[in-house]
Amino acid sequence: MPRKTNIIIRNGTTVPSGADFNVGEPAWDKTAKKLYIKADDNTMAEIGAGGSSVSIGTSAADVLSAAAGEITADDAGEDKLVFWDDSASKLTYLTVGSNLTITDTTIAATGGGGGGTEPSNPFLLMGA
Repeated sequence: MPRKTNIIIRNGTTVPSGADFNVGEPAWDKTAKKLYIKADDNTMAEIGAGGSSVSIGTSAADVLSAAAGEITADDAGEDKLVFWDDSASKLTYLTVGSNLTITDTTIAATGGGGGGTEPSNPFLLMGA
């Protein structure tokens, strides 16, 4: 059975506008070499684009990258922890501080602790 919907070929550097197409209608962008189809919400969805269809938001760009359709972790160059920095609103690396070491998957601490032998309990002092 022959196709009834033609693929519209266009030249351009921006995503085609949903206003120019019917729902379900495909569009090939020769310049960008990308295929789009109009979704029910009137947006143009890029399909079959490999790595260009995957992206990393700015809140995770310190630790993640996207290439060829894969999300990968960035090499921190040394052992570090990944954590959410609420003040910067992003995922980033936490530097291991003094007296801490990471060996394989273990964190170890050396040196002194808090200095006290027992934590004080303020409720025991109330009746004194």
